[in-house]
Amino acid sequence: MSVELLIALVGILLGLLAALLLMYVFSIRGRRQKDASVLQAQLEVMNRSNENLRKETAQLVQALQKPQTRGHWGEMQLQTVLEHAGMIEHIHFHQQKTFDTAEGQKRPDAVVELPNGNSIVIDAKTPLDAYMSSLSAQSKAEAAELLDAHVTQLKTQIRNLASANYHNLIPDTLEFGVMFIPLESSYSAAVQRAPNLFDFAVQNKVLIATPMSLIGMLNVIALGWRQEMLTENSKEIAGIGRELYERLAQFCRHAQDHGKSLSKTIESYNRAVGSLERRILPSVRKLEKFETASTTKDVEPPEAIDQSVRSCSEQGRDNE
Repeated sequence: MSVELLIALVGILLGLLAALLLMYVFSIRGRRQKDASVLQAQLEVMNRSNENLRKETAQLVQALQKPQTRGHWGEMQLQTVLEHAGMIEHIHFHQQKTFDTAEGQKRPDAVVELPNGNSIVIDAKTPLDAYMSSLSAQSKAEAAELLDAHVTQLKTQIRNLASANYHNLIPDTLEFGVMFIPLESSYSAAVQRAPNLFDFAVQNKVLIATPMSLIGMLNVIALGWRQEMLTENSKEIAGIGRELYERLAQFCRHAQDHGKSLSKTIESYNRAVGSLERRILPSVRKLEKFETASTTKDVEPPEAIDQSVRSCSEQGRDNE
């Protein structure tokens, strides 16, 4: 093979290799452009979602700055917790029940009925002004000052709930009331700033509850209601069993009376059959010797009844 031919073959192979490399580069570039387009679309979706979330958060913060809106939101959160615990309104708890007092009308957010006949009052409190402001504080000193104000607001709400004296207003109500704080983080921030806040509440006969702790408390109460229902069902079943036993005993007494009557009837019947066989049939057989009895059919005496009437107690022993 000549050198010129070898050089030509190498040139052809190099050309094919260059073409393959060029095709590979173009394919990689196309995939990169496609991946970049997909990534750009995903980034745009994330940006839109973040913008919507920012707007909704801003709207929520603005809404929670209004005391009336905060109060309504707290009541809704309380109702949600009650329902998640498996409680039914007007059976296990009552909302916004009004009580007349010398000082005017009082209306706790919820009165939860306990299985033992007592009840417990729950009031939702949402003092969030200072806490929400602390989240946007410009310095640590400003945030600490606002959190101190937040603790003061919570203590004020604790005193207000304690002064309501619901245990004197509502019969069979526990002396302790429950102050429900629907925002876990606001209570956590207050406890970090004032660790003795819970002790302060207990001294005022108030229990502070967040959604997590309240649902645990309500689940225990709901379990008590289920146990109470099982107890009532057991009592009802026992009552039905006693009633069935009494009716069965009465039925057996009636059956025994009928059995005694049947025994007397069988005894009278057997005596009649015996009298027939001993006193009447012998005379009838004597008449068979005469023509007056030649046209008559043979007299077949009835059979005596050998079986006796069984009592209910004997039937029960036979089945054992």
